[in-house]
Amino acid sequence: MAGIGQATLRTHLGQHHDVRYVLVVKEGPDAGTQLAIEESEGQRILCGTGPLCTLRITDPTVSRRHAAFAKDAAGLHVYDYGSTNGTVINGVSVREALLVGGEEIRLGTTMLEVRVTSVEAGPPASAEPRRFGRMLSVHPAMHRIFRVGEKLAQTTLPYLVEGEGGVGKKVFVESVLESGPTPNEPIVVLEATVLPPETVEAVLFGVTAEASKDGVERPGLFAEAGRGVVIIDGPCDLDPAIQRKLLRTIERGEYSRVGDTKVETTKARIVATSREDVDRAVELGRLREDLFQRLAAARVEVPSLRTRTGDVELLAEHVWATLSERKDSLPGDVLTRLQKHSWPGNVRELESAVQRQFAVGEAFAAPSASRVTAEGATLGLHAYVEGGLPLVRAREELVRDFERAYVAHMLERHGGNVRRAAAAAGVAHRYFQLLKSRLT
Repeated sequence: MAGIGQATLRTHLGQHHDVRYVLVVKEGPDAGTQLAIEESEGQRILCGTGPLCTLRITDPTVSRRHAAFAKDAAGLHVYDYGSTNGTVINGVSVREALLVGGEEIRLGTTMLEVRVTSVEAGPPASAEPRRFGRMLSVHPAMHRIFRVGEKLAQTTLPYLVEGEGGVGKKVFVESVLESGPTPNEPIVVLEATVLPPETVEAVLFGVTAEASKDGVERPGLFAEAGRGVVIIDGPCDLDPAIQRKLLRTIERGEYSRVGDTKVETTKARIVATSREDVDRAVELGRLREDLFQRLAAARVEVPSLRTRTGDVELLAEHVWATLSERKDSLPGDVLTRLQKHSWPGNVRELESAVQRQFAVGEAFAAPSASRVTAEGATLGLHAYVEGGLPLVRAREELVRDFERAYVAHMLERHGGNVRRAAAAAGVAHRYFQLLKSRLT
């Protein structure tokens, strides 16, 4: 397999017993170092030269955040974090791989070996639903996150919640607050990915009437939060100057309003939420290393709904029972359709689908000019398939028409605001602007 370029490596192991993976440094300045990975579902274990890496390597050819490992039911996953010298498994350079044991992983001049040992299987994991605040799950990965949340509720440390859009990051933060000693304090959110950059500082820290563009004094989110929580949603999108100011607030509990030299104090807890690869953002210089270290005093990664076996049925029936005041059950045929869906929008999308089913009798929205379901997409494809165009030309036209409809829909949905539309689409503002100018 040598000579293959960047690849995603997939191997499989039919295991029916519990295993423990051990990373052993075979070559390099840290030869002999070992790290056992028994449980990491919902968390990634960093490997690199950086101070926050669990497996810390002193090899100068290894990047600060070189790679990460995570164990789940399928095996041990490794993810390259855009390292300078790459992650090479058995001679193949990879971005992501599923390991089964016995592989040799080269990071720079350091060589790791993946070893597998059997461990005595305990009793089967409980399939009973568990709650944490408003969160509900039957999946063991979520149960572990709930236990982390219970511990966080007893501290005031900053922490970082990661996961795809709609998995419940904000609900997790709410549940932590509600489980702690000050459950009635407010939670305020800075949506850094949505707000115009020039307004973020005033929204977060406050602004005097003299410095405000409209002459209105605003207290800012820290003042509004009191002893509650300030959520920084999308910390990687903050301007460097605001990142410096936020770091000071975390370290000293102090800040100043825009246009004021007076130092204010805050007792609010600071929590960051992100749907993007935060470690990669640090590597690229988009997020300060020191700010990341403060925000990541604890890290929680909420799994996507599609990986949480049993949760679609549990959550769908819970939402339906709430809407119907427990007078009837979710129809079986609807539940079957819900279970087959991939849920790219996660729990938020599932809740909306069940609410639509209850209100209008159709969980999935009908096709329209700006939104196409799987059934509608199949019908629309016939125009391109049967048009007699060459493959490349037909594909180009299909992609162009999709992008045009998508951009138009997102702009309409967000009142023509390109920055908000780009944030909702999960792409860079410049890229969305380029799409808009190219297609309109």
